This record gives sequence, structure tokens and C-alpha cells, in this order.
Amino acid sequence: MDSLPYLQYFDRHLIYPVLDFLQESGSYDAKVILQAKLDLLSETNMPGHCAELYKQIEGETASTAQFDARQQQVDEQLAKLEQDCRAVLDVLENPEVKNSLRQDKTQNLAFLRDNHGVTVDQIEALFRLGQFDYQRGNYAGAIDHLYHFRVLSTDSRLLAQATWGKLAAEILSQNWETALSELTKLREVVDADSSDARLQLQNRAWLLHWSLFLFFNNAAEGANSLQELLDLFLAPAYLNAIQTCAPHLLRYLTVAVISAAVERTGHYQRRIRDLVRIIEAQRDYSDCFTKFASVVFSSHDYSLAPKLFAEMKAEVAQDYFLHNAAEQTLRNAQLLTLASYLGLHQTASFATLLELAGIESNTAQSSVEDDAESTPITPLGALLEKIEHLDLDIDEDEVQVEVLRRKTSAADQRADVVAKTRMLIERSQYLHTVHQQQQARAAAKAMRAQ
Repeated sequence: MDSLPYLQYFDRHLIYPVLDFLQESGSYDAKVILQAKLDLLSETNMPGHCAELYKQIEGETASTAQFDARQQQVDEQLAKLEQDCRAVLDVLENPEVKNSLRQDKTQNLAFLRDNHGVTVDQIEALFRLGQFDYQRGNYAGAIDHLYHFRVLSTDSRLLAQATWGKLAAEILSQNWETALSELTKLREVVDADSSDARLQLQNRAWLLHWSLFLFFNNAAEGANSLQELLDLFLAPAYLNAIQTCAPHLLRYLTVAVISAAVERTGHYQRRIRDLVRIIEAQRDYSDCFTKFASVVFSSHDYSLAPKLFAEMKAEVAQDYFLHNAAEQTLRNAQLLTLASYLGLHQTASFATLLELAGIESNTAQSSVEDDAESTPITPLGALLEKIEHLDLDIDEDEVQVEVLRRKTSAADQRADVVAKTRMLIERSQYLHTVHQQQQARAAAKAMRAQ
């Protein structure tokens, strides 16, 4: 599984659904995946599940005594943690207490201490119980206990850990809307802590990888999530993390650009130019997706497009994150290829366009399946109709396409101005952040010198 570099940025629980996908897709031998699952969960508090995996590998008659003994230990630890948290949970479930809590955590702690005898140790026990719940696969329990811990605690270190844990639990529970809220909170935590530049860079790389679960799962449902992915990945600090630590994420950045929209607005065109610049600067990484983007948006060597499209079609089906958005990605890749080619040519034969789009059969189909009187339309014809910025003349026999003129709307011009303004604002914010960091380092150096 060396071909999956993103796995090193996930914890054991987040890796598990990836292994499930690989098992179902048949990409690896079933026993190899089962053993990988067993090795993965051996360091968690899930001995019962480990026993099931062990039997699948060794046979139903295999002894699971070692896992049974470990399960007893887990049950005893859980009982103790629940006992440690019982008092504080009882207090928090009291409606009168809930109504008495305010925004000020320090004030809340004093109120709970003076009126209900709640201590800091009891509050931290909630963190330990939430952590333990997560390790044993009780993600709902982890979400609940980590939430209550964050409401009360003022320990910044544990609060950051609790936010990472709650985000992971929300992802594994497929609570995408809540998970997105947690991702936003976590980004604020990571961006605010610049005390260790290297650690901050690593945390940004981890956050980018975890965000893949959210953005690509929502992409299949037509959500605006891929636009949100682009906003995150192209933010200067996070782009730096990609280029420095995780160039393999360029695959997902490229797919997001391809899949997010096929518009001729200035904003989208700028994103394409940014992508090409980033890909060409990253000499140590390339794949069929980044090569495709270079061909369509930069070199315009269209002879490579059919081969790259075929490779992309195979890759999206076997990628855990991309398979949900496979149809949208491939359709937009076809559309972008045709739009790019026609934008540089006055005429084009249907045979050439079919080859570029990777369309094997151009048999006409009804544009509305349940309407027998609708006008039949071919797959290539349907794609050409979506190229709104070009005025195309398609002959009746669908042998040749002629580009009559290129359309430019006032809306496109306004969008371009907005995009440029936004870029200048983002650049100014980035330079301001860099300046502040330089000042902080200089001040720290001067203090050490004294």
C-alpha cells in the first residue's frame, strides 16, 4: 500500500474505511486486507473486532483467548472512567445548571466548583473518557464527552486534542455538516498557534488530509464542497504545506478544479492558471490528473489527452476519495478538453472530438428518457451544448464543428474584477501574516540575546 501516501496522515480509525474500500474493490488480496485491518486495530481498544478478524484469517475454530483477556481489561477501564465522570455528567445534565452556564468558562468553572463541587480533574476525566470511547469505536460517545469537555475546559493543549478527536469521530459517524464546522474550528486553532513553525506546518498537512473525507463525500451529493476545498488548498499557508510536505495532494486539488465548475468566469480561469503554475513548479510529483491539466490548460498537446483520460477513468474508480465524484470528474474533464481544443481551432471533425473526449460510441439518445417526443441527442452533442462561451455551428450530419465566435458577457467581466480584488486581499493578508511572524522571531531572538 505504498501507493497510498496519504495513509501516513490518518489515525488508525480513519484508515479503516479506506481498507474497507480496497477490500470491496478487489484491489488487493482479501487476506492481505484482513491482516492489515488486524494489525491496524491491534493497538486500539477494539479486541472484540480484532477477534472477528482473526477468525476470518485463521478460521472459525481459532482460539481468541488473547483478545478475550484484552476485552476484559477494556471493560474494567471503561467502568472506572465512567465512574470518574458520573458526578460531573449528572451535574451537566441538570436543566438548572445548563441554564446557569455562561460564555465565560472561568466563571462557569467557579460556579460549578462552588455550587456542585466539580473539580478540574473531573472535567479532564471527560476528555479521557471521550478519548477512550473513540479508541473502542464508540464514536457517538466520544462526540458527546469531548463536546462537554470543551464546553468547560480552559486547557488549550487538551482543547486542541479534543477538537482533533471530535472531528475524527464526526467523520467516522458521517456527520458531514457538523464535521465541516469542526474543521473550521480546528483550522482556527492550527492557524492561531505559531509558536512552533514546523509543528504548525505538520498540523496543516494533517488537516488538509482529513478534509478530504468531508469535501469528496459531499461532492457526490452536488454540494459546494469542492469550492470549499479549493478555498482551503489554495490559501497560501496551506498551499505551502502541500508543496513542502504533501505534493501528492495535488491530485485532489487538480480534480477539485476539474470537477468544481466549468465556467468561463474570471475567477475560475484564474484558478486554472494558479493550478498550472503550481503543477509546473512541483517537479517532484505528477500523475495522470496533473498531466491532464498541463495538457489541456498549458501545453495543448492534445495527442496525449485520450491516453490520459483513459488513465484517469481507471484511477478515479480505485481511489477511495475520488470514486464518489467519478462521473462528475470525467464528464467535466471531457468538457474542458473539448472547450480548450475548440478555443484554439476554427473547425474540428467529430472524429477528432470523439477521440479527444474518449467517447467510444456516439449513438443518439433521447435527451429526456421518459419523453418519446424529445429531440435525440448524442453524447458528444450533449457536451458541445454545454460549451456556452463559444458559438458553435454543428452540421446536420455531425461530421464537423465550426467555431463562429467567442462570447464575452458583462457578468464575466464583473466576476474577473471580483476575483482580482479577492486575490489582492488574500495576498495582502498573507504578507501581513509573514511580516508578523518575522517580527515575532526577531523579538524572540533579541530576548535570547539578552
